Amino acid sequence: QISVELVANLLAHSQSAIAGVSEVELTNSPDLQAHAGLAEDVLSLLWNITDDVFFKDSEEWRRVTTRFCQVPLLQVLYTSLTHPIAVHQQAAAATLHNFACNPLLCSTLLETGMGEPLQSFLKNSSPVCVCAVLAMAELYGLDE
Repeated sequence: QISVELVANLLAHSQSAIAGVSEVELTNSPDLQAHAGLAEDVLSLLWNITDDVFFKDSEEWRRVTTRFCQVPLLQVLYTSLTHPIAVHQQAAAATLHNFACNPLLCSTLLETGMGEPLQSFLKNSSPVCVCAVLAMAELYGLDE
């Protein structure tokens, strides 16, 4: 099994390395590019392992999403939503959508403030907006 703590720590470490850097700095630094790439890979992994289309058994999917929907990981997903890197934002929003599809997790997501950064994407037309709208529809009990 993949450790939720390890995933959260990897993502947090990469996020702290690229926090506040400009696009020029990111482009010119192989180290920063590696951190951004690692964060993207971890977020893509989360998006995929929490997506119900990959499960034959809905109960197994519920167990996986419940196991991963923990505060340390939610904190780094929140940070990913507020980072200026669109692919990070999109993967974080898609993962939160996957979590929100599990009705048992909606209260945890709302209590940890996940709705707030998702709402910010409703004011623009970025590709992240689609994932954010889907996550909010599940979170607030609306039909997709």
